[in-house]
Amino acid sequence: MEYLAGVILAKELFSKYENITDFRSIEIKKKSKGQPYFFNRQLKEETDWYVSISHSNDFAVVSIEKQPVGIDIEKVEERSKSFYGEVFSDYELSKIADDHTLGTKYWTAKESLTKALGEGLHIKLKEIEFGYNDGKFDLKKYPSSLKQDQLQTSIESIEAAGYVVSKCVIK
Repeated sequence: MEYLAGVILAKELFSKYENITDFRSIEIKKKSKGQPYFFNRQLKEETDWYVSISHSNDFAVVSIEKQPVGIDIEKVEERSKSFYGEVFSDYELSKIADDHTLGTKYWTAKESLTKALGEGLHIKLKEIEFGYNDGKFDLKKYPSSLKQDQLQTSIESIEAAGYVVSKCVIK
């Protein structure tokens, strides 16, 4: 249900920006690594909009932009030390400590970045390292496979009602 809600919300947002009244004229397809995109059925082509959809429990979030975008929502909860060890660098682990909210912020920031890159979880998350200050993330370390233009990111994170949402836009 959450995924379907995300698809409907994405189409609703797109239709408002593009003045489309018939949802059937726009389709959300997926690229080989799972990244969604808008496909105009009338023109039979991909649009120039980027879309990202995420869901967790009863919530779905969507972001659409003219630049690569990734969004992620996760419930704040305790996660295993082994999970943290697979995902976070030693520096990040020292910052997170036992703060489950901050751990969720780091997790969603990493996932939003990989979505914006169009890679999803095909990138080793431990190779990405963030600094964090006042709700914004700063990319400190990244895989050598990333191109210079992919490193100009804006990543913000908010917490509300026991959930964290992070959004990444590649400029």
